[in-house]
Amino acid sequence: MGGYIAQELAIHYPERVMSLILGCTGGGGKRAVLMSLERLKKFTANEGLTPEEILRKGMDIYFSDKFVRENPEKIKEFIEISLQYYQPPDAFMRQFAACLKHDTADCLCQIKGPVSILSGDDDPLVPPENSNILKELIPHAELVFFPCRRHCFFIEEAERFNHEAIKFIKSAQTKNLLT
Repeated sequence: MGGYIAQELAIHYPERVMSLILGCTGGGGKRAVLMSLERLKKFTANEGLTPEEILRKGMDIYFSDKFVRENPEKIKEFIEISLQYYQPPDAFMRQFAACLKHDTADCLCQIKGPVSILSGDDDPLVPPENSNILKELIPHAELVFFPCRRHCFFIEEAERFNHEAIKFIKSAQTKNLLT
């Protein structure tokens, strides 16, 4: 949802947004590609489950199977941090409903500053086709996919993500100094 909010800020307050990094997000609206119905049912079928059970059943949405298998300590840490800041079910459903209503597609062309779009190319929560649509609709946007990564690609490939983000920020700073 952070990407949705960032888009709104960049559209409505362009003087406050010099550059923008959008990760695992989309523009919504009629062109949005939603998660599959099968995934949606799994993602929202939480009745009677503990918060930890809900998180564990969603691991394949957040991380690649290989990452889950090979990084039990990072998964444990992810769950511990998530449980510390756990969102109540009613708030989750309201947030999810708000995400489904998100639609900036017709306004994305108003974003003026440099934009970097980063996404896992196997994200079942926000399918990567949404990143391609963002790239098409936002002037001066660049797009970087992380192969075989899902919604939390920035954790799976933190080093590469940080490298891409820092490179973009430095480039955006240079562009802003020149204008």
